[in-house]
Amino acid sequence: MAKALYNSRLYSNFPSHEAIFAVILRGRSLGLDATTALANFHVVEGKPTMSATLIVGLVLQSGKAEYFDLVETTDEQAVYVTRRKGSTKEVEMAFTVNDAVAAGLLERLRDGTLRGVSRSGKPSNWDKWRRPMLLARCSVQLSRAVYPDVCAGLYTPDEISDGRVIEATISDAVQLIT
Repeated sequence: MAKALYNSRLYSNFPSHEAIFAVILRGRSLGLDATTALANFHVVEGKPTMSATLIVGLVLQSGKAEYFDLVETTDEQAVYVTRRKGSTKEVEMAFTVNDAVAAGLLERLRDGTLRGVSRSGKPSNWDKWRRPMLLARCSVQLSRAVYPDVCAGLYTPDEISDGRVIEATISDAVQLIT
């Protein structure tokens, strides 16, 4: 199946059928079907990473969250709140542009403007889609803080690459399956 999916050229972000096979296995361990795993995983610096929305989806699917709600979203910050079933209190978390600067995802220029970190020099997702990037960072950090049993070992592409999502090489894919 991995060879057929690779030969279909529909999953060209994976450099080999072995990488596709490894991602399918990782997805199965999380209860995902093959094509959902392939659509939501990315190989970055030799490691399988997944979309933030899928990480939150796994938290919700686990049945351990009473709720996981977006409280605020602006180009300056995102705020989420959740309550774990059986807990006596909810947990609210914010992720701001200052947090992104501290994490090396954005840099503050001399004139005070912010620019996303980019290896290529082209605008990064932090430049093009600031609000969704804040949402992703906030939701994943809250997921890990409250649901570590669900999110252990799950990372998004920008966490692995310090904000610079890069193309995987064939050697990265081989390392993935060995």
